[in-house]
Amino acid sequence: MDIPDGIYATFETLKLDDVVDPEVHVILEYWQRLRGDRFAPSWPVFNWSDIPYHCIPKFTVVDVSTEPLDFTYRFWGTSLADGQKQEMTGRSVRELKPLAEAEAIFSQYANLHTTREPTVFQSSVSGWMAEDLVGLSLRMPFSEDGETISQIVSYNNYEQAYKSLKSSLENPWNWLDPD
Repeated sequence: MDIPDGIYATFETLKLDDVVDPEVHVILEYWQRLRGDRFAPSWPVFNWSDIPYHCIPKFTVVDVSTEPLDFTYRFWGTSLADGQKQEMTGRSVRELKPLAEAEAIFSQYANLHTTREPTVFQSSVSGWMAEDLVGLSLRMPFSEDGETISQIVSYNNYEQAYKSLKSSLENPWNWLDPD
C-alpha cells in the first residue's frame, strides 16, 4: 500500500478525567498497584493474565535505549497489526509507517521518558483519508533498576481509526486528492 506525502500527525496530552474509555482507567489502576511506592513498576512483575483479555491485542511494549534514545517494539498487539497492516515487533518506532505517525509516537515516548509519569495521548493522522484517523494511547513507564525507564507499556484504542481506514481502503474515492 502506497502512502502519499503530505500526511500530518499530531497529538495532545489528555487529562485522565477527560478520558471516557473505561479500559484506560482499569489498566492505569493495575499499573498503580504494581508500582506501589516506586515511580514505576519493574517489567517482570507485569502479568498478562491480570489484563482484561480483550484488551491485550491493543497493547504495545517498547524497550528503551538511551544512547541514542530509541524505542524498539518488544510486543506489537494483533489489533495494531491488523488495523495498521504492519508488524513492528523487534523494530524501532522510527520504522513505523507513515513517517509522520512514527515521528509523533516517538515524541510521545520521549515525552514520557522525560516526565516519567503515565500519560494519555490522543493522536490524529490527517492528510491521507477524507477523515482524520484518531486514536488514544495510555503510555506507562516501567523500570528494571528503579531509576531509569527500561520499558514503556501502552494500551492503544484506535478502533475508530481502523474502521475509517478500512472503509477508505475499500472505497478509494474516500482518499484525499493530492492535487
